[in-house]
Amino acid sequence: MYSLINENAGRIIDAFKSNEVIKQSDPSTYNTLIREVHECDVTTSREFQRKYKGFWTMRPGEEYCQEYFTLLQQQKTHQQLSALEIAKKLLPFPTRRVRKKNRIEPEYSIQFSYATKLAHMVNPHLPIYDAWVASFYFLSAKGRNDAAKIRAYETSYDFLVKEYQRIIREELLAPSIKRFKTELDDSRNQTDEKIIDWLIMSFAKLAKDNDWFKTGKCRHT
Repeated sequence: MYSLINENAGRIIDAFKSNEVIKQSDPSTYNTLIREVHECDVTTSREFQRKYKGFWTMRPGEEYCQEYFTLLQQQKTHQQLSALEIAKKLLPFPTRRVRKKNRIEPEYSIQFSYATKLAHMVNPHLPIYDAWVASFYFLSAKGRNDAAKIRAYETSYDFLVKEYQRIIREELLAPSIKRFKTELDDSRNQTDEKIIDWLIMSFAKLAKDNDWFKTGKCRHT
């Protein structure tokens, strides 16, 4: 499967250059956020929050986001929580409000992807879990209740951490990583883990949009 990314590295990089991937594929904005997260109090900087929510397409309401940025501020100063612990701490805060029986009620859900992005902002060597990465690896977080879903996320994320380490150790994406950093100036100082994320996310979306695989998903070979 990684050989397919290496074979299509040029197409992936061209898509980045022409902004044809997704909103979260702007290395320049990413660099700005990685720098500014350590230069301001993220709980009070509305400008940082605006850019952050725009880049990561955050949609939860104000109460959730307020706690989210409080955790981000704590994470960068003294409290080193895992992505799973972050997701658990955010669970009591509503992600949206829905109408039920003629009244508006809060709705709660595990936003694990946002939790991994928070952890990554402080430690850019950590992978990011999102829908595109999950589709590439055929990961699932199904469960009858929150506890079961959390266990599934924990298993998936442990796999990602170890797999990214293996990719780097065995240089499975070395040609693509080198080319990415060479051709995209804004990515030169980014971690290999983040470049792997760019590559996998972009490959999965381009493969789906362009019907590279008739099932709409990439196949592991």
